[in-house]
Amino acid sequence: KQAASKFLSVHAVLGNSYNTTVSAQDIGMYGAVCALASFDREELRNQLVNNKTFLTEYLALLPDFKELALGFYNCQYGTVLKLLSRIRPRMLLDMHLHVNVEKLLTAIAERVVVQYFAPYCAVDLGHMERALEVNGTQLEGALVKMISSGKLSARIDAEKQVLERCVLDSRRRCMEKVATLSKVHAKSVKRDILRLSMMKQGFMVEAQQSGGDEGQEWDDSMDDGPQAMMPGELEQFGASSHNSS
Repeated sequence: KQAASKFLSVHAVLGNSYNTTVSAQDIGMYGAVCALASFDREELRNQLVNNKTFLTEYLALLPDFKELALGFYNCQYGTVLKLLSRIRPRMLLDMHLHVNVEKLLTAIAERVVVQYFAPYCAVDLGHMERALEVNGTQLEGALVKMISSGKLSARIDAEKQVLERCVLDSRRRCMEKVATLSKVHAKSVKRDILRLSMMKQGFMVEAQQSGGDEGQEWDDSMDDGPQAMMPGELEQFGASSHNSS
C-alpha cells in the first residue's frame, strides 16, 4: 500500500527524466498493480480513479493496465480476470516486478472475489462462475483456499452448490458475554462473603514489618485462599467456640 501511494503521487514533471532506472510506463504499471492489490474502494477512487495526472501521464501509456484499474473499480469482474492473464507475461519480464508477480496477481484476483461477494448473503456458484467468467473447478478451488486462510468469511454448500456468508450468531455472543460476566460476579460475591465471615469471627491477619508488628490491611490476593464460610458453617463454628470456652 505504501509503494502504491508513492507511485501514484509521482509528479508529471518527472516524465522520462530517469528512464535509465524507471520509465513512465513502469511507474504506471507499478502504481496500478500495487493499488489494486492493496487499496479499498475509497482509496482506489481517491488516489487512482480521480487522479487525473496519473491516469493521463502514466496509465494512458498502458491501455491494458488502465482498463484493468477502471474495470476493477467499475465491478467488471470478468474483464478484470481476463486482463490479469493478459498482463502476466509483461509483468514477468520486468526486472523489478517479476519476483512478486504471482503474489500480486493472486491478491488482485482474491479481491475481485471478495468484492463480488460483498453485497450477498448467499450466491449460486453457477451464477458466480458465469459472472466472473471462470472455470467452475478453478473457482471452487480458489474459494476453498480463501475460506481456509480466513480471507473469505463464508462456507460452500456442496449439495446446493451455493456460497453462503458465515453470519455470527448474535444471540450466542450475548449468552457468552453473560456467562463471562456471571463468573466475574460470582468471584466477587465469593470474595465478599469470605471477608465478612472472617470479620464476624474476629480474625485478623498480621504480618512482620520493619517497624514492628502492625496490623496489615486485607489483601485481595488472599481471596483465592480459604473458602468462604456459609451461614450453616458459621453457626457450627460459633457453637464449637462456645463449647471450647
